Amino acid sequence: MPNNCCLNCFTGSRKEDSEDGEFEKEAFIASNNNSGKTKPVIQRSNLGTGEVSTKYQSFLLPGDERIRVSLDSADKSENYEKYFSAFDDVKTLFDPLRRGMKESNNGKCLGWIPEKENTYHWLSYKSVIARSLNFGRGLRHLGHKEKEFIGIYCENRVEWVLAEQGLFSFSMISVPLYDTLGPNGCHFIISQADVATVIVGDDRNLGSLFKNFPSCLKTIIHVEELSPEVQKQASSLGLKLHKFDKVEKVGKDRKMSYNEQPPQPEDIATLTYTSGTTGDPKGVIITHGNLIASVSATLSIITKSGYSLNSGEVIISYLPLAHIYVRMVQTVGLMIGCSIGFYNGKVDKILEAIQSLQPTILPCVPHVLNEIYNKSIATSSDSRLQSFLLRKAVAEKSKEIERGIFRRDSVWDKIVFHKIQTALGGRVRLVLSGGAPISSEILKFFRCALGCPVIEGYGQTETSGLAAQTLSLESISGHVGPPLPCCAIKLMDVPELNYSAKDGIGEICVKGPNVFSGYYKDPVDTFEVFDMDGWMHTGDVGIWLSNGVLKVLHRRNHVFKIKSGKIIKPEKIETICCLSPYVAQIFVHGDQKEEFLVGIVVPSQVHLTLSFPNEDLQKLCSKPEIKAKIFESLSGLAKEHKLQGFEQVKDIYLHPNEFSVEEGLLTPTLKSIRPALKAFFAPQIQQMFSKSVTKA
Repeated sequence: MPNNCCLNCFTGSRKEDSEDGEFEKEAFIASNNNSGKTKPVIQRSNLGTGEVSTKYQSFLLPGDERIRVSLDSADKSENYEKYFSAFDDVKTLFDPLRRGMKESNNGKCLGWIPEKENTYHWLSYKSVIARSLNFGRGLRHLGHKEKEFIGIYCENRVEWVLAEQGLFSFSMISVPLYDTLGPNGCHFIISQADVATVIVGDDRNLGSLFKNFPSCLKTIIHVEELSPEVQKQASSLGLKLHKFDKVEKVGKDRKMSYNEQPPQPEDIATLTYTSGTTGDPKGVIITHGNLIASVSATLSIITKSGYSLNSGEVIISYLPLAHIYVRMVQTVGLMIGCSIGFYNGKVDKILEAIQSLQPTILPCVPHVLNEIYNKSIATSSDSRLQSFLLRKAVAEKSKEIERGIFRRDSVWDKIVFHKIQTALGGRVRLVLSGGAPISSEILKFFRCALGCPVIEGYGQTETSGLAAQTLSLESISGHVGPPLPCCAIKLMDVPELNYSAKDGIGEICVKGPNVFSGYYKDPVDTFEVFDMDGWMHTGDVGIWLSNGVLKVLHRRNHVFKIKSGKIIKPEKIETICCLSPYVAQIFVHGDQKEEFLVGIVVPSQVHLTLSFPNEDLQKLCSKPEIKAKIFESLSGLAKEHKLQGFEQVKDIYLHPNEFSVEEGLLTPTLKSIRPALKAFFAPQIQQMFSKSVTKA
């Protein structure tokens, strides 16, 4: 159950004289320890030092290339490709767990909720290290060697981390697999990387591999017991089966036979395949040095911008660990000695796990924040008074946040935001958003509602998760902050869109120790993504704002023209449409043969069922009056956000089921896979385009 007392854990502000006489901004920090109690702390941050100031956030290097680096960059010269680590005792992914054990004094490390229970059980840091070493030794006994690729295909759970840490302990390489890849994608990856052993969670994961079985696969290590049917099928394919805990025991019994073999920074840590939106998956080669650079830089920019993280932090892990950004956040947590609680159930039940865990750090993707936001708006919209109070609360708390004050003890917290804070466990003091852009309105809402910083990051698998990140005390929305201290960013011309880097707009290109070295066995795509000077082209278009922060506009290849020749940026339109409380998800589509845009809308079940409690969503989607109401809401948002006529959807189709990873419509971080959505809804799209009345 959530600790309601935590709502009063933030104290009032006080002014103190700084040593250098500079004006000081005060950030309200709530730290906690492993006992679950929250300790109020006021941390001061100097605006005049350049560490926290949001006025100028990046440094423009001399020269025609207009390269920008972070103000916190260790080297503002062109030598931004050197190795980067925040701590002397952390060089590879073998090290954070061991540093975390010291920082936490062997505190709680990994937690889970056993089946049919509702409270978390925990492994200490020492136990995690011991078990991961045992698992690694067990793999060595089975014949696996350093630099060998080992697949991991299971949901977020303790064994995922034990397995990967076991691999790192003996310089083996993880190859994560996930459902979105589908049987063909998994077959491609296992075959290309010549993976002989895959660690799976249960029958479901193994059943997916059976659908297109790769001949190189010889061994399965399974966490849960397998059904007799699956065991029989595995036997018919000649697979060797080993239970995860038995592999651990084998390693434990042979502790003296296999000494750990820690990797070097230049060694490959993980071969992470991007599901992508087109073509076969691409294997991104990420070294230990790559990921440590990204982890160190994001931790550096959080702490140097006026925020403190400590071993008392609690992180909930529910986004797929196969995604590099999620593992990057996890590594930050391990490095500082915090506790990580896993949740692997359905997303719609995650609030129950959050209330049990009471996290202090909440990693999110925009889709999750949109859902919570829509529920909050839906609840308040039933009453004019509640709607007024919500708007007033956001307006008043925004003024404080602009002055660097984040707190949860104001009158607005007590009468407006108490419920959402309690729903998220009552202790969240930092939200990390990545994977896709988040709307300014929703970002502002969460900063106010939770009384804490919401940090937005930008990056790709190829940049080891991040390339840019907003400062902790940032109050302005609509950008992704300056470059990380470990890399440089420059913009390059996009001729087909008439974008010029001289005007501060162009394709985002990244260079630094966090950037990958290439795609596995794919020299063609590697050659295409890197230019002759070694800059990695992200395929995203961005613009520098006047204070040196980066605003991401759209994917270069997602932009299209309609029949009139007008250029459409669908992601911009979708972000605005998702502000409607009636919209859970939307896919905006158009092409050169058509004169207008159409949309596939998944209505917000929460909002509609408040108005129509006795009808299911499928029936509601078929009602013309519901469609008209949602269309009216979208038209109002288009007008409010000054979308031009050709940017507005002219017809919509209501779909009762959310786009899902399982259907192959979303990436693991819940980004839309546009070609898949286009193909899936082809009949509905064609029907909307064929309506002559709508066209008129």
